[in-house]
Parts: sequence; C-alpha cells; structure tokens
Amino acid sequence: MNKKAILYANKDKNEILTFLDDFQNQCELHFLNSKQGVFRIYESLVGKGFTIPLVIAGETLTDCHGDELLIELYKTYPNTLNILISKANIQILANAINKAHLFCSILEPTNKNEFSQIITHALDEFDKNNILQKDEIIKQNELAIANEIQMSLLPPKAPKWKDLEMVCYSKPAKEVGGDFYTYYGVQKNRVLVSKHIIVVGDVSGKGVSAALLMAISLSRVDASLTMNFKITERMEYLDKILLPFTKPKKQNCALCMLEISGVNTKHPIGKIVNAGCIPPYILKSDGSLEWVSARGFALGQGLGSQFGYKEVKINLSKGDTIILVSDGVIEAHNKNGEMIGFEGFQNILKNVTAKNTEMILDQIQNKIENFTLNAIQHDDMTILVVKI
Repeated sequence: MNKKAILYANKDKNEILTFLDDFQNQCELHFLNSKQGVFRIYESLVGKGFTIPLVIAGETLTDCHGDELLIELYKTYPNTLNILISKANIQILANAINKAHLFCSILEPTNKNEFSQIITHALDEFDKNNILQKDEIIKQNELAIANEIQMSLLPPKAPKWKDLEMVCYSKPAKEVGGDFYTYYGVQKNRVLVSKHIIVVGDVSGKGVSAALLMAISLSRVDASLTMNFKITERMEYLDKILLPFTKPKKQNCALCMLEISGVNTKHPIGKIVNAGCIPPYILKSDGSLEWVSARGFALGQGLGSQFGYKEVKINLSKGDTIILVSDGVIEAHNKNGEMIGFEGFQNILKNVTAKNTEMILDQIQNKIENFTLNAIQHDDMTILVVKI
C-alpha cells in the first residue's frame, strides 16, 4: 500500500495541527516552519516511498511567505495539491491562485468541521487524479505499442529496386492514423514486362478507428497487387472488397495507384488511377512541373465499382521524379491557421534542387516544417518520391 504524508508549513504551531490529527490514520503529518524544511522533508519522504498528496501553508514562514513556498512547490511537484491558510492578505492570495495552481484557500479563523471537509475532499481529489494519471500512462503506452505495430505493417521506406529509385515517408497526426503506402515490383528478362506498382492511401477518420481500417485496407491492397488485374480492374475490386468494412461507420479509403512499365527503356509508361486521393505531381527532367489530372470515387463506397475508374497514361523519361502525397500534406497549416494548399505545395516542388530521392524528400519536409513552425497538425502526412 502506498504511504502518504501531509505537510503543514507555518511560522508557528496553531490549532490547524490539532485539526489535522483526525487524518493521522490516513497520512503521516509533518509540521515545518520554513520553505527549506518543506523541500528537505518532501525529498526525504519521496525517497522512502511516500506520496505527498497535500501541502498546507500559512501566510508566513520563517524564510518566506506562504505563496512563495506554494509557487515553488508547484513548479517542482505539480501533482501535489496546495492549500493556503489565508488571513485575507489579497496579494499573497492572488499570487497563490495565479501561480501555484491553488486547490483552495481557507480563511482564518476556521472551524474544525469545515476544515476537515476541505481536507477530505482534497485527499479524494488527489486519489482520483492519481488514478486518471496512471490510466493515461497505460493508455499512452498502449498507443505507443499500437504505433509500432502499425508502422511495422508498412514496407521498408526505400525498396531495393534495380532501375527505380524511391523513398517513402508516413507520419500519423496522433499515435496511430489512417495513412499508408505500399509497393510491388516485378522485373523480368524482357524489359517491357517490368512493372512497378506504387500506392498511397488515406483512410477517412482519425485515431484508432482509422488505424484499424488502414490495416484492413493495406492488407487487401497488398493481396491485390499479386493478382492479374488491369489497374482499373484492381481499383474496382478493391472498392467492392472494402465495402463491408467501410459501410458500418460510413468511412472510405482514398487511394492513388501508379503503375510504371518499362523502367529500363528510354520512355517508360506510367498508368495512374486515382480514387479520391491527391493526384501525383511530376517533376520533369527539364525542370518543369506537371500535375496529373486524375479523379475518381474513394474506395469502399461502391461507386467506383458501379461507374468504373478512369486510367490516365503518362509518358515518362529518365530523370523524371513523381511525388505522391496524402491530403495531410496539402492541408498542413501554421499557427495562424494558414494552409500550404495546392499552390503552396507546387511552389515547394518548383524550388526543389536535389537530385536523389532522399534529398528531395528532405527538402520537401524542411519546407513544410519551415511553414508550419511546429503547429500541431490534425491530419496524417504521407509523401512518396519516385525517380525514373
């Protein structure tokens, strides 16, 4: 059982000590007349395994005023509840309230019954807070494990392909999220048969529910990549197969799929099908920037399989770089609430000077960080950089 102690700090002993006698069966009681003494005994008790739920301070100690003690104590031990025994000194009371996170003040003189009710309430409140803090620690530990598991579902950030350079980045806004990426490469002796499929996905919603649907979507996408589908047929298949998982909570999975054939030739061919995601950007080897016009229904709604998906073909050249992102990149914002937006992200890409995918990704990330300036983001971010 955890041992507890209450500290009472005041210049002189008074009737408060006799009021506290009723709590000796719950807590050890310690009277101190100085700030130095309070901190010394506090550290000693903690070292012996005690918890200090409550410190009570009078207005005057031998080496400081009560508000000064409680302010410093709050900075060092914020979980301990602080009570000030006040003689109506407005300045001391105001300082304690504003700077010491005061639990309450008790105006002298006070009666034993009123005092006992306040102390009982304070001890109960401390116990509740303690339980909540322990539950929060357990929750955060579980979410950290969930984050590790979710990240482990994604393939390595840089596949070891012979003729195609790629790097991937994905970061959830919370501990777990709904973004994902995956890829699949087939390289056969006949160059034109070589095929690489690259996917970025963004499940609707946030947190645990999005993470669960993300895991399901990723597994279904990965399984489909080994099946003999045309790219549009694969998207129609995924739209149908995800419907039982998205329909109950009216979720969906935005997804963009890029298929590149003939990467060893002078003119590789790219095929793109987009299901509600951000269309790819292409940084051409001559320095120009293209944004592919490709649209379609998000997966898991049944609309894509009903009305079909449109395939967009693009001619690629050696040195071309394709960038795929989730909407969290476009919607990244600063502390003023201003978003990067499509125009802002295009400006970032136009100013990319790096040549290899790792450095290109670093430049994009640095530009985003310089814009957001550590503002809390509310959406997951995924960036894939592919270079022919």
